[in-house]
Amino acid sequence: MVNDSAQRWNGTVSLERLRTDASPETATHGLYIEATHQFEFDVAPRGKTEIPLPQDLQQTDQPQSDVLVVRSEGIGFGDRILHLYAEDKDRITEPARITARCARVRGGVEVTVTAQTIVRDLVLQADRIDPAATVSEQCVSLLPGESHTFRITSAFAPEGTSETDVWCRYPVLQGVGIREDSILLPDLHKAEILTPEGTRW
Repeated sequence: MVNDSAQRWNGTVSLERLRTDASPETATHGLYIEATHQFEFDVAPRGKTEIPLPQDLQQTDQPQSDVLVVRSEGIGFGDRILHLYAEDKDRITEPARITARCARVRGGVEVTVTAQTIVRDLVLQADRIDPAATVSEQCVSLLPGESHTFRITSAFAPEGTSETDVWCRYPVLQGVGIREDSILLPDLHKAEILTPEGTRW
């Protein structure tokens, strides 16, 4: 735990080792909790502390499918970090899969992405469409079943082209393992979808 601020940093960290290819009978969205741990931390200003993790969180016999989820206030985007046990070249045996839908809103566009597999470092390169556009955040990682909405500030409104096709197309929408055929249209009748914060919509 590294504290780059001038204030003391303390709180609680929760960790879960998840299997991401579990059967539908034993898991939700293919996620199965294999190990959990929680600890308190207190880090001095500009300081750091090391806390050893239990062995069942340090390693796994299923590195291609397992992921370590670290949650705490102030850690990563959405107060969460994903740690993968295998390198991308060993872990990714097929393209990542997502659905994406787009909606025009006041001042721009919202693009909602839902992961069907693990998606790491998802980015929306809106400047490929509009050089003046800005995006709410980048490098978002999602677990299967989770959803995130990118908010794009842009006045660009192409004629004769669907917004979904423009803003949700590869390579505008990219991430580790994303290919041109990775992005699918959403099933609007699909049931609940999880956000990284654990809420549903």
